[in-house]
Amino acid sequence: MRKHILLLPILALFGACSTSNIQEGPLDKLSIQLDTVMIDTGDDIIDLRSNLYNAQLSEDNRYLYNLISYGDPSLEIIDLDELKLVRSSPLEKDGPNGIPQYLNKFYVTNTGDLLLLDYRFYKVFNLDGKVINDLALEKIAPELLNGFDNYPNALIDYPNNPNKKILMINNWQSMKYTLLQFDLTTKSFQEISLNGLDKLNDYRTKIMINGMDAGGMGSRAIASYGAEKIVISNDAFNEIQIYDMSKDTLYIKDLTTTLLGSKRSFIPPKEIERDAKLMNELIKSVDEDLKYGKFIWDAASKNFFRFSSKENFNGEQNENGRFISTSADVYLSIFDEDFNLLAEALIPELNKAPSLHFIKDGKIWLFENMNDEVAFIRIDLSENKL
Repeated sequence: MRKHILLLPILALFGACSTSNIQEGPLDKLSIQLDTVMIDTGDDIIDLRSNLYNAQLSEDNRYLYNLISYGDPSLEIIDLDELKLVRSSPLEKDGPNGIPQYLNKFYVTNTGDLLLLDYRFYKVFNLDGKVINDLALEKIAPELLNGFDNYPNALIDYPNNPNKKILMINNWQSMKYTLLQFDLTTKSFQEISLNGLDKLNDYRTKIMINGMDAGGMGSRAIASYGAEKIVISNDAFNEIQIYDMSKDTLYIKDLTTTLLGSKRSFIPPKEIERDAKLMNELIKSVDEDLKYGKFIWDAASKNFFRFSSKENFNGEQNENGRFISTSADVYLSIFDEDFNLLAEALIPELNKAPSLHFIKDGKIWLFENMNDEVAFIRIDLSENKL
């Protein structure tokens, strides 16, 4: 285990509106402790082809589940208290218990089962890979979920009500985002439009082949949960939409700061021909601009945390012509449960954009692939009085 301690100056503490966002006056230093831990896999290995992109925590934050859906599907479970792999078992890819090959997302339920989310697929599996429940949301809202026009982004339970769910979808053509509020008891749903996300189209580029639309790339919205709120963020604008589940209200919060500004500065072209050189140049321009990250909630401190980053390049390219990132500037923002900014700083010890990360035992855990072994960099903020 490697440990070191550093003190980082807070580079920006003030929100766009006023200094009233600061809890007890400005902090001039943020005390951070970092350590790195490795996961013991014994005689097994952990499948890192997706670099734990879809891995999910158990409700008690003890176990990390890694579900592999492509190829030969499997489930791996890591005990984060013991820092070891405790389960690696195959799953079925065909038949009544088959796992979708291109699974959108999965969640760990409060009973320790797995809820898998995909087009027309909302099923609960036990850890032996058997289907034990089918939510059948596509039957409740067939006009929205029975085809492939609307992508199921996230599915969130209502607090203390397992029969109510909220599904966020987005339409591939219009890029319109919508929340669908389901009642499984009455088999009914309501739509909640997220109109404030329309401006993400300014950061979207159509990919063309001989003048024909062949898809696109660009910024998208993501949903996370904490403090009985669904937080809908995106990587282009420093603002969020918040759906308060306890009050059934939706509102927008501007998070503009001196350090991270209000939005990304690079506006990509509206369309681009599908040419490898042009697309690699575009990807580089997008990646070297600032990207605002996803919000994660810590129930113990009642704070939200968010990483933002921008990558650095020196012109080097790989064999496919893709520009190779040499490092990244990584920023950490900390908010209270009402999204007032408490602290925001550049974290010089982190030199690449965080991938999987979560809160456990008061620390931020960041996944690191170290020579195809699973490691976590842990950030301890407990000495700070935010």
